[in-house]
Amino acid sequence: MACIPHRGFLTGIGGFVAVDSAHGQIVLSVRGSNNLRNFITDVVFAFTDCSLADGCQVHGGFSDAWNEISGAATAAVAQAHAASPSFGIVATGHSLGGAVATLAGASLRTQGYPVDIYTYGSPRVGNDVFASFVTSQPGGGEFRVTHVDDPVPRLPPIIFDYRHVSPEFWLSTGDATTRDYAVADVEVCAGIANVDCNAGTSGLDITAHANYLEDISGCAPSALQLKRDDNSTGSGYDQATIDRISRWSQEDRAYVASGQA
Repeated sequence: MACIPHRGFLTGIGGFVAVDSAHGQIVLSVRGSNNLRNFITDVVFAFTDCSLADGCQVHGGFSDAWNEISGAATAAVAQAHAASPSFGIVATGHSLGGAVATLAGASLRTQGYPVDIYTYGSPRVGNDVFASFVTSQPGGGEFRVTHVDDPVPRLPPIIFDYRHVSPEFWLSTGDATTRDYAVADVEVCAGIANVDCNAGTSGLDITAHANYLEDISGCAPSALQLKRDDNSTGSGYDQATIDRISRWSQEDRAYVASGQA
């Protein structure tokens, strides 16, 4: 397996493009950020314009992260695709890395590359125009995986005009540490503002965010794992933050039920 790393020094984003000859895939993988705690406690989720469609807006931080690595990552994908044109292309990431992987996949599709997007515990990335555009893009599918009551996919809230790409694959049974799932345990929810799967939960269970079929942070090299230790624990959040996340979830469900979403 050949691997080309890329890193953004300003935003702290990182990842790699790998060629998996055994499975016939080119994989663009984006690492989850070590700024998850700041993201969760933030009360301002600022939009920035995107060029994908008229009226398209995305989270400014996610946009900055993708813009910082897009040149190197796109060049690596182009090089790999030229060498192995029959291979499929996958953009993937966990947590905030999933948000950047969604932007990466959408961008590559506009350049003619067929890209499947696999994300795990990704937050919402942009507004309704963005979510609808990516969901309907030709040349690849969306596989947005969530886990029980992981709070990160419920942020930024729907009431702040953020929407998810569709569909959602919800690992719905067991508890926050459950990693083994059968197909029957996976619920599929369609819609850019659906609240029938993960968005129907409340609370701030970060342990669920750290367990997506494996211990996500445990897969990292030791140096990276140390940087992410504060992302895989539920401790350290004050009650006001916990209450705010729960309130936003309740308000999202009421907003969708009212027919305004």
